[in-house]
Amino acid sequence: MRYSATRNDGNVLHQFASVIILTLLLWLVYTFSGELSFANSYTTLSNLKSYTESGKFISPSEPLPVVILYYWKHVTGLNYLTAFHLFVALLFSLVIHLVFSLLQQSKWKMNQYFSLFLIATIPYFYEIPFVMFNELVVVFVFALLMKIAKEWNLVSFFGIFLLAYISINSALLAGIFFVSAYFIFLTVKKGREQRMKTTVFFKKKDIPGMMLIAYFIFLVVLLIWAVKSDFFGVSGFSFVVSRYFFLLRYLLPLVLAMALVSFLFNEEKELNGSISTAIIIVLAAVCVYYDTRKKEFNPDELHGLKKQVDALRASGKISSRLIYGDSLHRDFMYFHTSLLVQTRGIPDKRDFLIVPGIWKADRKEIDNNYKIDSYYQYYQLDNRTVLMNRVLFDRIIKNNSPAAVAFLLKERMYNKNEKETAYELYLKKLDGDFAKN
Repeated sequence: MRYSATRNDGNVLHQFASVIILTLLLWLVYTFSGELSFANSYTTLSNLKSYTESGKFISPSEPLPVVILYYWKHVTGLNYLTAFHLFVALLFSLVIHLVFSLLQQSKWKMNQYFSLFLIATIPYFYEIPFVMFNELVVVFVFALLMKIAKEWNLVSFFGIFLLAYISINSALLAGIFFVSAYFIFLTVKKGREQRMKTTVFFKKKDIPGMMLIAYFIFLVVLLIWAVKSDFFGVSGFSFVVSRYFFLLRYLLPLVLAMALVSFLFNEEKELNGSISTAIIIVLAAVCVYYDTRKKEFNPDELHGLKKQVDALRASGKISSRLIYGDSLHRDFMYFHTSLLVQTRGIPDKRDFLIVPGIWKADRKEIDNNYKIDSYYQYYQLDNRTVLMNRVLFDRIIKNNSPAAVAFLLKERMYNKNEKETAYELYLKKLDGDFAKN
């Protein structure tokens, strides 16, 4: 079961140069795209900041990607954003080149390098390093293992098992599942080729192949057990399925695009000409233009919200109270101000909750129905978001008045009494293991 026996790595120097050039290109695009506008990136950055300053994580998270990013920042000496942009650019560039090297076993053609640049800048793929940073770290490890491992052995097996232990989540399990399926596909394909040569595929000493199949079965059983035991919560099945398809939603089109590039440029010789090169470069430039305008949310709104919260705290109106919000509020606020917004727990009656979706007409109804004073309090943060204390929050729900606002508040409940899942407790344990003393 030697998967690299026929592999031609081509010009390693050219591939290395391509990785560096694409890294710098992506870094420039990320840098000049303005403020980060992907929620998952702020989760990573807030945990990176917390780990750097206090040695702990502010939210349960897979520690391995953040710890790697911490040492990257420490070695490079860059600030948080620059270090993050450069690291994700390098990571994405490495993943693209590693995966393509698995698909393209013959020497790479020049336009294939340019095509990889085009793929990396396609707006749909542009957001991959930001929305699935943790998963991309794991994909890189797998791609590297598939690239350098000449055969599956005990070291490979237990290496992946350790990686699964450190970075376990449903997406990682799906990723291991996917990679295992890929290796089994290669095994079956090689078996057919060997049978055509009148050789026997499953020999008694084919231990790596049997281990791989056993590991594949183990992962299936583990996923079933995790769902059945509510490891990911009472909605564990939908959680696993959604994370699995989230992974496939991005990685499958990415791999298919690279497979198409490999096939077309090997079969259609005219695609290797200078005209094709010019077309690819123009398409990449157009993609970069749209990349710089791609936003998951408007960061200016959160900056305005942060500014209002800072002003209220400075004035002493809410300085001694806790603030509750969703995970984006927590991560954005902590990264920019070190203010820790709560997402769990039962707020005191004087604590405040960030409530989006309260428009001017809604605020007018609240003013008409309740006496806003030192007991019932709310503060406008922007034209559709308010900071409301729990007393007023609960009273509106109890009285169902205004009805539209009460309905919105019920929808916006932050699950403060929700019990932590076994998965979250496991992440907390891992975070504690990786915490700096």
